Amino acid sequence: MNFLPSTVLLLSFVVAIISGSFSSISEEWKAVCECNLSKLNNHAKTGNCKTTALWKVTSDTNCTASEYLKITVFPANDDPLNRVEQCTMTPCDQTEKTPADCNVAFSAAKLAEIAKEEKSKMII
Repeated sequence: MNFLPSTVLLLSFVVAIISGSFSSISEEWKAVCECNLSKLNNHAKTGNCKTTALWKVTSDTNCTASEYLKITVFPANDDPLNRVEQCTMTPCDQTEKTPADCNVAFSAAKLAEIAKEEKSKMII
């Protein structure tokens, strides 16, 4: 039993050292889908939706801002960017946005939240 206080003290010291080595992380998150839709002949949708998201992650050593944009036009048109996700992932200290694959700029969980927001607003 004499080893118990020494072991607890040693473990407390190790935990304190390990926890001090992690940096603090903060994030800002917002996803919005704005739609202007109506039904055409009670069947097909007509109008458009604009989906945007911003995910800013800051740690002790760096900061990254990821942006998402998708414009959806109903009925579909010939615009090659219709219904195409466009993303950027840029260090916060830079003004020129860097294009990025959306799967790199956003986590799978964040992309799922964007899709959920979009789906909820496209119902008419």
